[in-house]
Amino acid sequence: MTRLRSRKMYKDSNMTLIAVESIDFRPGTTNFGFHFSGTIEPIAVIVSGSDATYGLGMDGQVLNLDQLRRDIPDISAQMKK
Repeated sequence: MTRLRSRKMYKDSNMTLIAVESIDFRPGTTNFGFHFSGTIEPIAVIVSGSDATYGLGMDGQVLNLDQLRRDIPDISAQMKK
């Protein structure tokens, strides 16, 4: 199961930095029982300031913020207004 989450990394009076991470959980079984393993991978950084808000992928490309808002509903509350 893979999902996206956002995490506020930094905030001051001028800007907010938000990390967008992909979280992947994998259940499994062994001779000793049931277990979960997972990974957390950064996929984007959102920079929100008083004059603009933009997202950058890990490759440095500008991201579509509307798509991120659809994928992570609570991200709008974390962005600076």
